[in-house]
Amino acid sequence: MGLLRRISGLESAAPFPRSREGDLERFNGDDDELLWTAVARRGIPAKLERLLLSSTRHGEGTSTVAWRLALGLARHLGARVTLVEVATTGVPLTRRLGLPATPGFCDLLSGAAQPSGVICRPTNADVLLVPAGSSSPGTGDLVSPRGRELLTRLGLERHFLIFDAPPLLLDPAVRPLLTCVDRAVLIASAGQTCIDDALQWKREVEHSGLPILGSILNQPRP
Repeated sequence: MGLLRRISGLESAAPFPRSREGDLERFNGDDDELLWTAVARRGIPAKLERLLLSSTRHGEGTSTVAWRLALGLARHLGARVTLVEVATTGVPLTRRLGLPATPGFCDLLSGAAQPSGVICRPTNADVLLVPAGSSSPGTGDLVSPRGRELLTRLGLERHFLIFDAPPLLLDPAVRPLLTCVDRAVLIASAGQTCIDDALQWKREVEHSGLPILGSILNQPRP
């Protein structure tokens, strides 16, 4: 991570050159292997591993990294992975994958949809995708009784439950999710992520008591 790691104290999980919008299925060899092996250093976990991926601001590539991480874990480890798009803050994964955007996670939280009508399997890898839907969760929705029950159901018989979350510093609805996962990963972008923002992200996550796995740097300089 270079300067970001030295100043913020965040260990780098992996360097990761961000792909273009149409490259969600394209693997970059060693770069992608660094990504999923950094997250699953001991292989498939004995129990469900819940990961939160978040950035400090919009446009830092969280959705792309989350999708390719999910694919790497499924394809290389044979892991069963569910990826939850918590909210749509940019180009949704569904649009890039040619899938319907709704219903989605917000509809599950409100009770307007059932998991069977929302969860999809976009590839032959064992990756289940829960799209965000048409809106974002409200503050407290994720830790309501319905929200906690839903998160439990989404993790049943899975090895990894990955949350592609909006920027932690910009969306208050994300903060309660810190109490519902096992580890957090900061997604940063070379030349874009502000060191002060990274420090604030780190402080907020540490204040919640959630362990930080590390950081993933998009578009690292050679």
